Amino acid sequence: MIMVLPTLRGVMFTFAALGSLGIALVNVSLGTALTAALLTGFVCASYLMALFSLFRVHVERRSNADGIADSKVILPLLIINRSFYYRQSIVVREKCGFTENQVFNYAVPPLRPYERIQIDRQIPALKRGFFKLSRITLLSGDPAGLFKRRRVFNIPGEVMVYPKIVNISNLPIRFKRRIMPAPTGRLLGIAGQGLSFFGIREYRSTDEMRFIHWKATAAKGKLMVKEFEANTLDRVIILLDSCHKSIGNDPNDNNLEFLIKTAASIVEYLAEMYCNIYFYTVSGNAPMIHLFGDAVTLKKQIIGCLTSLEPGAVKLDDLLDEAMDSFPKNSIFYCLTMSEPKEARRSLELLPEHDIEVRWIYAPKQYFPAIDPNEPRVIIPGKLKINKTPGFSPFAATFKTNISAMLHNE
Repeated sequence: MIMVLPTLRGVMFTFAALGSLGIALVNVSLGTALTAALLTGFVCASYLMALFSLFRVHVERRSNADGIADSKVILPLLIINRSFYYRQSIVVREKCGFTENQVFNYAVPPLRPYERIQIDRQIPALKRGFFKLSRITLLSGDPAGLFKRRRVFNIPGEVMVYPKIVNISNLPIRFKRRIMPAPTGRLLGIAGQGLSFFGIREYRSTDEMRFIHWKATAAKGKLMVKEFEANTLDRVIILLDSCHKSIGNDPNDNNLEFLIKTAASIVEYLAEMYCNIYFYTVSGNAPMIHLFGDAVTLKKQIIGCLTSLEPGAVKLDDLLDEAMDSFPKNSIFYCLTMSEPKEARRSLELLPEHDIEVRWIYAPKQYFPAIDPNEPRVIIPGKLKINKTPGFSPFAATFKTNISAMLHNE
């Protein structure tokens, strides 16, 4: 697709050239003729230079790397000048659904004859999800800036933007006085009692000296310790509320996105542990998603589900009623909700009777106001009243809540 269009400056010069031609025809003189010839020649030369500014310039898409929300995604392109002429700077424009303005522009420096240059465009990703890429537009023009040339290349591509994962230093999940070890150093002083031998690994600062494997230490030249595997796997349940009626007004930084980041961070942490995960949520109009298995195997599937998750129509009450029948006993339950209905509260209060410890994180949409560039983002005190039952109250999260600190203190 080839287009040559005048800029505002080009329109003014074109009318000036046409006007000078009209004056020269009415009032024939050497001065008017020279003026008309100069303006007309300048406009025509600029048009021809713009027309051929992208002649034999080619674009190829290189493999895209997946990205993470709230960071930059790298989308590389190869720009090729197949002619023996120099080319001035070119602007590469592409529609990217994960950016703030949906369109990203990138300036390519001037090209030498037959030069091939790879540009690694670093594009800020504000939205998670799976995005298809299609058209790449090259923009150029004449040196005077009277005309702009546009050329479109249909080059399909795709990119996956995963939800942001917050690094959790410690997730103190306790159940019946048992502590799940941290991934940066398993608590072998506790885990070593009554457990089967698993393998040998490098010493960490949290390991006890009595578990050092001296033969392996001498062979490797560094401290090595014996690692033990639990006889029974700990169970962690994660339920994510995705009802569209409870989502805040801001499209990028709302309570659902906060809970998705929280769920992804928990799964990332548990993937380095010996435990089972039971994951429940609803995406769009599809049936309830129920994933269960060991954390290492299930991590990729859950993160993929969170990446493509869309708001659903199922209320929290209905989701809980359907999911609770399959909750395993002797487990930790992370309930991530955007609402606090009485029916759901009554259901959650019954779970401790079935040896299920509840960790309830409540992110109401009133605590995630829309972002206004002209006004500070604040929460109106007293705007929302949270029902608190003695011994059973949710943690009320806001847009200011630090996920790592929240989970560490839970």
